[in-house]
Amino acid sequence: MQERSERTQISADYVIQRLKEEAEYEGEGSCPMARVKALELLGKHVGMFWDRQQTVEHAEVVYVEVPPPQPAAMLPGPDGRDGEPHDMPPEKPVLAGAHGPDSGEPTDSPSPEEKDSTT
Repeated sequence: MQERSERTQISADYVIQRLKEEAEYEGEGSCPMARVKALELLGKHVGMFWDRQQTVEHAEVVYVEVPPPQPAAMLPGPDGRDGEPHDMPPEKPVLAGAHGPDSGEPTDSPSPEEKDSTT
């Protein structure tokens, strides 16, 4: 590149100077598109514009093992208990009674099974 520049007697300074002249020229035969292009090239030269494509030379890939998802009710609750629904109150023991086997009220009356055995 240096050799070609010496041979043709065209330096970077020469090119920049000519682009500057083109960007500033508004006389007869001037072209607005040429001025805009000259300004674009001068702007790139001074680092005002850059291509959106960037090359990443070093990248690190990290693999993370993620456990399978759990139903929300089985996640640890505010008290830290694992595997118990935390949005529901703990279950109370169920007692068989006169109002049905799941009523939770004690009773002195015999259960339906006890009645069948006495008849």
